[in-house]
Amino acid sequence: MKKLFNKKGFTLAELLIVVAIIAVLVAIAIPVFTGAVEKAGVSADAANIRAAYASLQINAIDPSIIDSTADSALTFVAQSNASISGKTMSAAGKTVNLPCAVTVDGNALVKGTTYTASMPTAGTVHLTAG
Repeated sequence: MKKLFNKKGFTLAELLIVVAIIAVLVAIAIPVFTGAVEKAGVSADAANIRAAYASLQINAIDPSIIDSTADSALTFVAQSNASISGKTMSAAGKTVNLPCAVTVDGNALVKGTTYTASMPTAGTVHLTAG
């Protein structure tokens, strides 16, 4: 009789080692990905503040150009929990310089909160929640 030996395929030990390696790689990648998402949120908030500032400057020069009550650049939803101090915004280990002095209720953005920008004095943007 002929013995059937099938030596093709992987052993259980080899498969378990591959699964363990993949698990270690995932455990390393998740915190890195989360940090990158937080830093991207800070950058998005800074870009929204810059856009609001530009819109407010245009409106200050000629109010007929932009309807400030309908301008979407004046309202945005915060993507991070960033603290703001003057012309600097920081969160998640990232610091961003802003084009103007910014004030916000509570000195920090709250992720998921809608903010409306206004310019109470020249060169200063105030963010109001709600």
